[in-house]
Amino acid sequence: MTARLHYYHMVTTLRSQNRSSIRKESTMPTEPPPKDCPLGECLSLIGGTWTPNIIWYLADGPRRFSDLKRDITGISSKVLTTRLRKLERDGTVLRKVEPTSPPTVTYELTEHGRKLRPVIDAIIEVGYKLKETREARLDAGRIQSAVGSSTAGSSTAGPSVVGSSVVGSSIPGSLKPDSVDSDGPDDSKED
Repeated sequence: MTARLHYYHMVTTLRSQNRSSIRKESTMPTEPPPKDCPLGECLSLIGGTWTPNIIWYLADGPRRFSDLKRDITGISSKVLTTRLRKLERDGTVLRKVEPTSPPTVTYELTEHGRKLRPVIDAIIEVGYKLKETREARLDAGRIQSAVGSSTAGSSTAGPSVVGSSVVGSSIPGSLKPDSVDSDGPDDSKED
């Protein structure tokens, strides 16, 4: 039992030394974020599956519920209602009821909500870059496996690599994970 404790103490000490040396080499701040960090507040507001989409569509101007429901593919009425109410409570969305028969309800971003549009734009830009990087890695892996399998097999001519595509191979061009057809996100997996 004593040997185990000694080993555990030695391992945790080494881990802590490694972490502290990594922190010293890193340019990242070593102190934790401040209490009630504004980054956490912002992420809790725009986090989730549907909220960024709602902010995106409302950035162009006031929209009716049915317009948002039609534009945001895969969102259920219940989830859209819940998200809009939360955004209204947070001061991001303004709900206007016009006294018509039946009443017309429109939603629009408040000044606070309009300030989130550049954040959403930045997230989209990073998302495109991450997607390109992932696809490039997948393509490189496909090319390498196609070339590797042709040289490992027989001496017959296999696929040749031209640019970033494989010529003469049986690998379909649309093996990207995004090409899977679906009817949209499952409502049970919302925020």
